[in-house]
Amino acid sequence: MMIQLRKYENFSPLNESKKYENLRFVKKTWGGEYTLDVNDYQKTGGKPLKGFILIGKDSGKAIALTYLNSDGTESKYLWVPYFAGYINKNMKGGISSIKISPYKNWLSQPENEKKLEEFLDGFEESLEKEKTENEKTVSLQAQKDLDLILDMYNINSGIKKFEKADKDNEWRAILENGFIVIIKKRSSEDLVGEFRIYPKELSEVPYIEIKTEKNHEGFNFRRPGEYAIQRRIGMTDLKKDPVSLYLFKNITGLQEYKDEKSLLDYFESILRSEDTSYQMSDDSRSYQRGESQRKEIDLVSKLLEDFLTSKKIEEIYTKNRNK
Repeated sequence: MMIQLRKYENFSPLNESKKYENLRFVKKTWGGEYTLDVNDYQKTGGKPLKGFILIGKDSGKAIALTYLNSDGTESKYLWVPYFAGYINKNMKGGISSIKISPYKNWLSQPENEKKLEEFLDGFEESLEKEKTENEKTVSLQAQKDLDLILDMYNINSGIKKFEKADKDNEWRAILENGFIVIIKKRSSEDLVGEFRIYPKELSEVPYIEIKTEKNHEGFNFRRPGEYAIQRRIGMTDLKKDPVSLYLFKNITGLQEYKDEKSLLDYFESILRSEDTSYQMSDDSRSYQRGESQRKEIDLVSKLLEDFLTSKKIEEIYTKNRNK
């Protein structure tokens, strides 16, 4: 491994060329020096991966650079001699990066710089093609996820428009009933993506957010003038939770009398089961359970104000607490 002192200007971002700026493994300075981060998978015991510049062969005097095409085949080798620049190795003895200097004999020859640029242009094109193909695959999967959600939550509307959103890994669906759904899906391997459902337009409120990431799954409900209401339940458990089901239907405008009745029945049941003695308990878990139940009662009482008067809620409260 050779360590050489370099001028500070060679490491300054101000001296980096804009060419290949979208390739995270490639840097080119205005002075014409190339730095390539490479994956020497054969030395480190790994497997060749798409999206990386790979060491295909190492003769001891020269190395063959390659990359994987979208079909998994190797690209044409670019042989770079050791004397073309500086080679850095990692702790396992594999090559980690190559600096190809314009002041060395190899790159100073125009035909070699042309070969290097053709190689890097091909690498960039392969990444773009891979990205486009992945987006198509994920987009189709995201549409299937949306169909699943619409069916699961009885939203009877067709999809009027489906398109890529402004942010990476996001798609926008406009439904025939006017709803807008934002689907976030990182890859086709995601079992189900994450969703935001806007009943009218893209705005801060109201909306419903469905999170499916492991250990963070649940619903966030946002209504005008209120803080977000979080319910930590699985996406398939919506109909089992009267509070979540009511909020979902209320925000989407699908609310029915049976949803109000279900919420009211739930309110009465938690009132009858409440144990206020937790306030005097020395057991922290008992106290936390009691506080959680008290917060649930307060939440449901607030939601009941959507369709009941305060006087009626107080009567229900008094009646069920005395049982």
